[in-house]
Amino acid sequence: MLGAGGQLGSDLAQLVPARVGLTREQLSVADAPGLRAALEQYRPEMVFNCAAYNPVDRAETEPELAMSVNSDGAFNAAAACRSLGVGLVHYSTNFVFDGRLEPALRRVGPGGAAGRLRPIEG
Repeated sequence: MLGAGGQLGSDLAQLVPARVGLTREQLSVADAPGLRAALEQYRPEMVFNCAAYNPVDRAETEPELAMSVNSDGAFNAAAACRSLGVGLVHYSTNFVFDGRLEPALRRVGPGGAAGRLRPIEG
């Protein structure tokens, strides 16, 4: 689990048995080589990416920091998982997706900086 020290990660960590949870201090999703090394070390079947830059209002004034976690970090996690054949569950927010549109991965917004930082291909 990535982002195990955050709001979602700490709650999910209590529900997922036999897990390795890494906090931002232990591994940043912005660190692509570190992500791959962690996956090679722990060899998970599934990764839950709970890492997020979530102060939405501050994303407007700190877009580079938000981008390094929410966009680049999500990409890094996906690329590392794909290259090693590991499943990935990635979480987003209703600031990006409101859950009402079809198909499920269609972008809503852009919804400010928080929405622009999570490009979707689908």
